[in-house]
Amino acid sequence: MVGLDYSVSPLSQLQNHPYAIEAVLRNEGTASQDVTLNYDVAGPSSSSGSSVSTSLNPGDSTIHSATFAPSIVGIYSIDIYGTADSAGAGMTITTTDVVSKDIE
Repeated sequence: MVGLDYSVSPLSQLQNHPYAIEAVLRNEGTASQDVTLNYDVAGPSSSSGSSVSTSLNPGDSTIHSATFAPSIVGIYSIDIYGTADSAGAGMTITTTDVVSKDIE
């Protein structure tokens, strides 16, 4: 399912090819930041996850990814957003706009 925007997939396919949640995160600030892609799932079952955190210098960007494979058939809503820790100590967190995607 690489490069395709599926919103309806059978569970048998998701076992080997989970939904890919991806984003390009860019540091538009003036100091280094630790950035992470996050997602929250609501539906027949709930879930949340995140990508590996990466340290970005000012002006740098990187692609972050995470995967989600529901185990129950149903309609899900996924909220996708990035977070940045400007201080690098887990105390100054900035959140991007939230993008929502519905899947079945």
